[in-house]
Amino acid sequence: MIPNFLWDSLPRIPEEVNEGGCLTWDGGDIIYGFVGGERNSFYAYSISANAWCSLPSIPAGPNNTFVSGGSALAALPDRWFNRVYAFKGGGDNKEFWVYYPYCGTWRRLPDVIGPGNIGDGGALTLRFWLDVPPNTYKCQVYALKGNNSKEFCRWVQTIRLVGPPSYPNVDYISSPPAGYATIDNTPTFNWVYLPALYHLRIYKPPASTPIIDTTLTTNNFTPEEGLPDGEYLAQLRWQIGGKWSDWTEPHPFQVNTSLPTPPQNAFLKEAKPTFRWQPQNQNSNLFEIQVSENPIFDSRIIDEFCQIPEYIPAEDLADGEYFWRVREKDTSSSMSGWSDWTTPIRFLIQFNEEFLQDPHWESLDTILYPVNEGGALAFAQGESLNQYWVYAFVGGDTNLFYRYWIEAQSGPYWQPMAPCLYGPDEEQVGWGASLAWANYGNRNDIYAFLGNETYCVFRYSIRENQWFYSTYIPPGEEEVPVEAGGSLIFITRRDTGYLYALKGNSSNEFWRGGPLPFADNTTTGGGQSSIITQAKTQLLKIKPNPFSKGTMIYLLPQKEKRSLRVYNLAGKLIKTFSNISTPFYWDGKDNQGREIPSGIYFFISEDNPVAMEKVIKQ
Repeated sequence: MIPNFLWDSLPRIPEEVNEGGCLTWDGGDIIYGFVGGERNSFYAYSISANAWCSLPSIPAGPNNTFVSGGSALAALPDRWFNRVYAFKGGGDNKEFWVYYPYCGTWRRLPDVIGPGNIGDGGALTLRFWLDVPPNTYKCQVYALKGNNSKEFCRWVQTIRLVGPPSYPNVDYISSPPAGYATIDNTPTFNWVYLPALYHLRIYKPPASTPIIDTTLTTNNFTPEEGLPDGEYLAQLRWQIGGKWSDWTEPHPFQVNTSLPTPPQNAFLKEAKPTFRWQPQNQNSNLFEIQVSENPIFDSRIIDEFCQIPEYIPAEDLADGEYFWRVREKDTSSSMSGWSDWTTPIRFLIQFNEEFLQDPHWESLDTILYPVNEGGALAFAQGESLNQYWVYAFVGGDTNLFYRYWIEAQSGPYWQPMAPCLYGPDEEQVGWGASLAWANYGNRNDIYAFLGNETYCVFRYSIRENQWFYSTYIPPGEEEVPVEAGGSLIFITRRDTGYLYALKGNSSNEFWRGGPLPFADNTTTGGGQSSIITQAKTQLLKIKPNPFSKGTMIYLLPQKEKRSLRVYNLAGKLIKTFSNISTPFYWDGKDNQGREIPSGIYFFISEDNPVAMEKVIKQ
């Protein structure tokens, strides 16, 4: 078991979750979710506000398709290109969609390639990174189609420029863009769409009192009065269900209306920007302007002469990152030569929706076994450079577990890994299975739901290629195990790791488990996480059950010293037994010596092997 780990029941997602239910995290404050069950409902959960809200449903489209078994979500958590990719599943389509959080709209992308449709076991996982040089930002979405197929493919897109340093990492304010200057002193502020009340405040450092402090019901704002030139910070929060979220990270931007224009680090939404500058010599009457895609100007897009300190390009400039400079001379004086070049000025143009270069699907080597209900994917990084993996469950009541080596120079790309452990009654990976990569501190693990009507949460050590029993999700008042629509994700908040989960199984329960330890102190076969035996054995018996005053505890196989914990339906630890010999009599009192109330309890053995038993106190 994980020390100091507790599950908390959170506000429920607004609809019951069935096959096709899934979650994804945007890297910041928002978790997105489908509820499935042939419904196209789409929801957002604000972590800091601890509340759900409804977002625009994914369109049924011309084929009238709905979210069902095999649906999947994968969020791209980036300040420039924040978006959510989606499969609908259902076995009757190949549709691939993207949701844009800043405008709250869905767009259909090219269908996934290959002969099969997306069905039970369909899954997505995402990898993104920055190549420097040549300053290109890359995203790959890996996909299993499920539906009893072995098809495996990826969506590839390359973005041909990058923004300023990644601060903040996940930025909910899209414009004016972080780190850039605007030449408009009444810039329009746009931010992530949520059906919420927004609170925007803008500071001019070092002052701590905001110069703008306003609440709005729309996800945009334009100041009525111009902002003076200078540096600014903007912050945003939102109210959902009467609860305010945390303030976002400060969003830095500049207003610069003075010459030269565009100024350093300007962000422009026009293809033919006007270049203006202040002459160094008032008698200068010939100017040379150069525009290049790099600051050394070894290749030039524009190299023109003009007689006034202003220039407008004859042709459109494409979306991208540019540098410009000028020099001048007085042609009326024979003593006047060309001046030195001005310092290169960097600016960015974005007038199209995306900075994509040839987005497309690629077929990859097929996975080694057909994928069915319970199929799942998780991207993970290894312990050294060029170790980038995609891990996969194939489901279908098998515990098979595979790894795809992304950077391998030649095949085989897929490798069989240690199979997942069995559930307490020999359950294997099925409906509701899920994988979540946890990489922070010195941990590099994958957490997993087994699904298939169990409560088990397992941990896979990437270093050891070994599975461990980690914890179990509480049954809750309705005693709902994880089944179709179950989903598990890992997030970090303030340097602490947590698991967030939907159980599916026609339940709308939503849970958070944590904190996860920052360091990995697990020892194989014991320690904090123990391996579940692969043998089916009656390990734990409680007699009488139900009981009223006290009961006998039997643990097999016999051992001299055992450990046991008792939890209530909410997952709260009620009683701890350490170093006990069985059979053992329990008087029905908790750790404070109080008699426990009537209800349902779960006994968990923490030894190797692990066992769980449901007990009723009358």
